[in-house]
Amino acid sequence: MANDVLIRTENLTKVFLAKNYGIINRILGEKPLYIKAVDDVTIEIIKGKTTAIVGESGSGKTTLGRLLVTLEKPTSGRIYFRNVDIAKLKGGDLYNIRTKLQMVFQDPYSSLNPVMRVKDIIGEPLKNRGVKGKALEEAVARIMEEVGLDSSLADRRPTELSGGQKQRVAIARAIITNPEFVVLDEPTSALDASTQAQVLNLLIELQVRHELTYLLITHNIAVARYMGDYTMIMYMGKIFEVGETNAILKEPQHPYTQALIDSLPDVGKTELKPPSGEVGSLVNPPKGCRFYPRCPFRMDICREKEPPLIEIKDGIKVACWLYAKH
Repeated sequence: MANDVLIRTENLTKVFLAKNYGIINRILGEKPLYIKAVDDVTIEIIKGKTTAIVGESGSGKTTLGRLLVTLEKPTSGRIYFRNVDIAKLKGGDLYNIRTKLQMVFQDPYSSLNPVMRVKDIIGEPLKNRGVKGKALEEAVARIMEEVGLDSSLADRRPTELSGGQKQRVAIARAIITNPEFVVLDEPTSALDASTQAQVLNLLIELQVRHELTYLLITHNIAVARYMGDYTMIMYMGKIFEVGETNAILKEPQHPYTQALIDSLPDVGKTELKPPSGEVGSLVNPPKGCRFYPRCPFRMDICREKEPPLIEIKDGIKVACWLYAKH
């Protein structure tokens, strides 16, 4: 399995200031407030597969994705791409590695420059690397055809496109550099149902054709079930459960995973049961398990100590005191 790991992290942490902190705050003796968006995350992403990361809004999914493609620098910890610690790269080395790491952003309406033409948006990553002239034109035409964009759209601007067409432009821009790893940040959340299905099928086709490795960020377990070979459950900056998607969705082990699945509409269900309560504050998280205030099975130890992420069966790892020794 180690040879199949494309990306792995060790104790990856990203901390942000919760609000601006300047000289006036220092004079007044105020302490800065910090948010641990990603907190001590150690994961592996398998080459050629789709790893879905599922959780409610504010769980740290997008920040983790941005860290893995070097759009954010970690506060601490390591990120290995093909056993190279890319968290330490700078200058030309960082620039070169970014051709292999790409991201499709959540909102195609805001991720595309509205004044640029489609062909220029798609071709920009290659142009920045010195490709020009006929070679650039041919590469853009080829990738537009691959993602299902008619050549007549090449001179249009994003404001003249539908939502599905915009997302296809964003996908084309991401894969034109022939990357190995692509983060898909809620790639269908801004689209209607029929267009969502088209885009998901396109992403699967492109993955097979280009041997891509995906990290699929989603709050929708149905999307994770459709695309994900592996699934990670994330909550308040922590990974709570990891394993093969079918195994996790068939027999969820962590109470949070169980609650997420109970909230998913399905044939025969007469009632949906979303997780009770609200996501806690990342400025002042619980001392022990992050899910403690909302967990129906909480124990005294859950309030005091953070559970380790341990393997409990068949590659399933869970961070919960229901399974760990204490």
